[in-house]
This record gives sequence, structure tokens and C-alpha cells, in this order.
Amino acid sequence: MRTSSTRLLCGTCALAVLISACSSDSTGPKSAHLAIYYDSLYEHLEPPGQLNPLLDQRARVLTNIEIATAFGATPRSVTVTTASGTEHWHGVELVVNPNGTDFDFSHWLIVYRETDAHTALMVDFAKDGSARLAVLEFADTLVAAPYTLSGSASLTSQHDGCVTPPTLTNPAIAPYRLASCATATFTTTISEHFGAVPGLDPSLATIELGPTIFEGELFTSGFGDFPRIIGAR
Repeated sequence: MRTSSTRLLCGTCALAVLISACSSDSTGPKSAHLAIYYDSLYEHLEPPGQLNPLLDQRARVLTNIEIATAFGATPRSVTVTTASGTEHWHGVELVVNPNGTDFDFSHWLIVYRETDAHTALMVDFAKDGSARLAVLEFADTLVAAPYTLSGSASLTSQHDGCVTPPTLTNPAIAPYRLASCATATFTTTISEHFGAVPGLDPSLATIELGPTIFEGELFTSGFGDFPRIIGAR
């Protein structure tokens, strides 16, 4: 068996334990195992050896989840209201260069429906905390942008220092090791509506979440900053 396949299998087994055991304030080893798991998913992207999360939405989603968990965040469970009812997703947040201008500042929320993040929403916030851009990944390779979007995100707490990431293969992690890192929590609200999109689950025509606390990090240098237009292909 290939090493990467072995890592994925081990990661899957570990993740099953972690998902059932994680509490809202758990960090450290649990988040490291999650990072390894999402790193394995990243390794298995097609084409093999996918190394450019700027050009592939699924790569970007997995990378941002991996960054958050690698530095100590545990994805929070979040109640999401869809067009067909209530669901339970998971999510994390990241801020890069919080002291910068709106031009070189980035703040992402990543919420995902399944453990493997086959359906995931990324929302980008302005410095004033207002939601400004969003893109929904579904069926791994398809994307949709909402026709209405509102929401806000605010920093709830922060503490200097993050955990040391485990050994990972995703090259996008490396620049973040050079940045100053603080663990953080955020309070975030989102409401968005999608038009008719071929292949999109009709229940996802609406995605809303009330004020929810998410774990994540603040990276106080610009290292690793991705373009703000997160839906660009």
C-alpha cells in the first residue's frame, strides 16, 4: 500500500474517534490529527500532486481547514438552516494580517457539511467585519456564488501563541510557520441565497447560521495570504 494511502486510512480511523470526542474547547493533539487527515485528503486531489490551492476551490477549502487545525483550532459544530431544514455542519476561521489595510487583510470562514468537506462554503469578510464575498463548493469540483449575501464576523478573544503543526505535505502550510500566530475565537453570522445552479442540492438554495462561535487563528504577517477573490478559478 502506498504511504499516502496508509496515512489516509489511519487518518480516517483517527478522525472517527476525534469527531465523537471533540469538545468546544479542545486543542492540541486532536487538532493535529485532524490536520493530518485533511492533509491526506489534499494529497489525494486530482490531478495527483495538486499543489495550487489558488486555482482549485476544493484545494483551497482543504488547505484552509488544514491550516486552522494544524495550528490548534478544532472545528466547531454549527447549526445551519437550509431551504429544507436544520443541519449540523462544522467550521473554522482564519485572519491574515489583522493590522493591515483592507487591501492586504484577509478573513475567511470555512463551514463544511460533511467530514470530508465535499460541500463547503467559504466566506470572506472585510476589515469592518461585513461579509463581502462567498463561494460554495459542492460535489468536490463545482462552485456557486450567492445572489444575496449578508453577515458579520467579530473577534471574540485571542491568545498569543499557537501549537506547533505536525509534519504535513501541503506546501501552503509552510509560509504560515513563519508568521506570528495567535489562537482566536470569532462570533459569526451568515445569510445567503443561491439561484438555480445545475447539480446543486435544492436544500442549499439557502444557507444561514445565527451567531456562532468558531475557533481559528490570527496570523500577524502577510505570509501565506491568498487572493481575496476566493471564487476565482
